[in-house]
Amino acid sequence: MKAAILESLDNLSVREVPEPEIDDDAALMRVEAVSICGSDVRILHHGNPRVEPPTIIGHENSGVVVKTGKNVTRVKEGDRVSIGADVPCGQCRWCRDGLGNNCHINYAIGYQIPGAFAQYMKLPRLVLEEGPVTPFDASLSFDEAALAEPLACAINGLELINMSLGKTVVIIGSDRSDV
Repeated sequence: MKAAILESLDNLSVREVPEPEIDDDAALMRVEAVSICGSDVRILHHGNPRVEPPTIIGHENSGVVVKTGKNVTRVKEGDRVSIGADVPCGQCRWCRDGLGNNCHINYAIGYQIPGAFAQYMKLPRLVLEEGPVTPFDASLSFDEAALAEPLACAINGLELINMSLGKTVVIIGSDRSDV
């Protein structure tokens, strides 16, 4: 399969790599859409301590499950799914109490877990058990579903500032399209 491999800082190459193999507790997703997050750009240019090249980055994605291991129950072949970025460990105090968003380990797709800048992506047991794997139907396009994670970030920001109709918002930024 083709994949964009982060070889080193400022070095991303598209090349043929083996298709991921799955075990009894994993699934294989054919990537249909992936977007480029600001985090991906920062990883490319500045690195990240949780990302060890060579690796496949990319975490805003959607696709179709094409294969499942015999123990997989969360998804089935043919499911259209969007995969979020953060994957709690499932073992720490926070995770055991149902507060995985506070997990101190907090694995991530495209960081410790190979990402979606590829034709296929393995969904290992941890992702299927703890990660944000969200099925969606054909009324949503793959491109739209790939934007679910950044949309969730924006909604979270609005909730944190208690935004509602009738409130005033100031947006500060460049109006230049070439920035």
